[in-house]
Amino acid sequence: MKTNSTKKRSSHKHNTNFVWAVLSAVFFLPLGIISFIYSQQAESLYTAERPMDARMAAAASRMWTIISLIVGALVYAFLAIFLHVNGTIHIF
Repeated sequence: MKTNSTKKRSSHKHNTNFVWAVLSAVFFLPLGIISFIYSQQAESLYTAERPMDARMAAAASRMWTIISLIVGALVYAFLAIFLHVNGTIHIF
């Protein structure tokens, strides 16, 4: 009897947080770059069939995306308040 010893690849898409990493890299530099790098690392690890390492890289990408979004939002809010107080822009 012939056995098939080849591995079956998973047909579902892996979550590497690529879209969120790109958005955070575009809007919230430089922390978004870290998220983007981890996202690309997760994709290459999934391709190399190392799912546990890929999940760890995807989790790191997600963490850095959240950090960059929070820091970026705080910086933009501070900038808007600073410019409003100085009379440079009128928000309300």
